Amino acid sequence: MKVKNKKSPQELLWIEDLLPLDQYQRKPMFGGFAYYYNSKLILLIFEDAKTTSYKNIHLDYPIWHGCLFPSERDKHAIILKNFPILTQHPVLPKWLYLPTATENFEEELSQIIKNVIKNSDIWGIIPKNKAAQQKRRSKTNKQNSQSKKIDMSKPQMFRDDFSGFDINKIKNITDLKNLGPSSEKLLKSVGINSGQQLLKLGWKKVFLKLVKKNPKNLHLILAKALIGAITNQEWFRINPITEQEAKNLIHELRLKNKTKSNNKK
Repeated sequence: MKVKNKKSPQELLWIEDLLPLDQYQRKPMFGGFAYYYNSKLILLIFEDAKTTSYKNIHLDYPIWHGCLFPSERDKHAIILKNFPILTQHPVLPKWLYLPTATENFEEELSQIIKNVIKNSDIWGIIPKNKAAQQKRRSKTNKQNSQSKKIDMSKPQMFRDDFSGFDINKIKNITDLKNLGPSSEKLLKSVGINSGQQLLKLGWKKVFLKLVKKNPKNLHLILAKALIGAITNQEWFRINPITEQEAKNLIHELRLKNKTKSNNKK
């Protein structure tokens, strides 16, 4: 995301009219603008309409052009139930996103912000001071050196918080999200007998093994279930970037199968 040196939003400045007059604070953040209300960070506005990809994964909407709503992860379920129009941001999935490309963007945004102001207990986050951030970062680094954690390749601001989830401590495959007895049987048929093996190989290699075992396994739900199992998320809540990566892989495999089939004729 390209950081622009602006003092205030330009085309989306009208959004400030939806906030309580003279009761909010605006500060630059991540190349956009952050809004604070009653000491909580409740909204971020971005105006980069050109960026539609992240880590070579392309989406059909700009990922930094719209509104981000910070909230604690344990509040996501109730928020998404009331506002299914929101989605987890592809780069910052711990926060919820409403791109300007959304149909009826203005009306949807107005309703959401009204709810944010009314129900501050489920929206927004309380910013940590620098001392607390340094203490948490030190603790995290210490934990990382002692045990293998999930998805530590991404910068801290881009990481999901899995609330201490450690797949190495999972004893049974069926204890992982999305994986029941039938999934366990399927995985064991290709030599995957534990969560540790699943993590070590990664979802792609395991998925390819399952497809090689039985071409009927070439479908998106299975790929998303494996991704969710590794990241401790429901299959329908996985990161959109990773979901697109799975879609691309399946598309490539289907093209290869089609080419092979045509060559045999």
